[in-house]
Amino acid sequence: MFSMDVPYVPPQEAPIVLAQAAAPASGVIPQPDYILNTCTETTSTGDPRSAWRGVDPAGMLAIYLQNHANRTIDMEMLAAIKTTLLQGTTHGKIFAEVDNTGLTSYHYDPTPNYEGDDRAVFMAEFEGKVYKIVVEIKVLFVIDQNSSQCNEPTLMTNANTKGARLNYFFEKGQPQGDERFYMKIEQMTGRD
Repeated sequence: MFSMDVPYVPPQEAPIVLAQAAAPASGVIPQPDYILNTCTETTSTGDPRSAWRGVDPAGMLAIYLQNHANRTIDMEMLAAIKTTLLQGTTHGKIFAEVDNTGLTSYHYDPTPNYEGDDRAVFMAEFEGKVYKIVVEIKVLFVIDQNSSQCNEPTLMTNANTKGARLNYFFEKGQPQGDERFYMKIEQMTGRD
């Protein structure tokens, strides 16, 4: 018969470690879940508060979701899209105004007599998701209502936070299949 001898050891108290998660430092920008590349045209002259000078990242996101995700975004939902300017323009000034309903609108005032491309980058939070919205601003002397210089907006999953998984929405008239896939990889990574 086999018998095991186990020495008596009095019970010991397990150490308890109390820890509190540190609050994120102010100014920390969350990694976006999605990147929306969009475009707007504006005039290089006139009142900077005119409708032609408006840059509306919340509205651009809402329109994209309505057109490509078959959703209806009403005014209450639009007001729930919180936007922040991450990177201002280089050929003019962009400024924000909050109206009496709480909606933030941005206006762009280009450098006098500037004609060309500019860019602003925003962060938007909506329904638990974070969107980085890159707005290409086409500054023109005259806007041709019959011909846009802007491409269709595109939305992709952020490869940095999703393990390089990309999600594409194919619009009519855009490159298809592998051609578009490699174009977007190049744009996101800066690699050929």
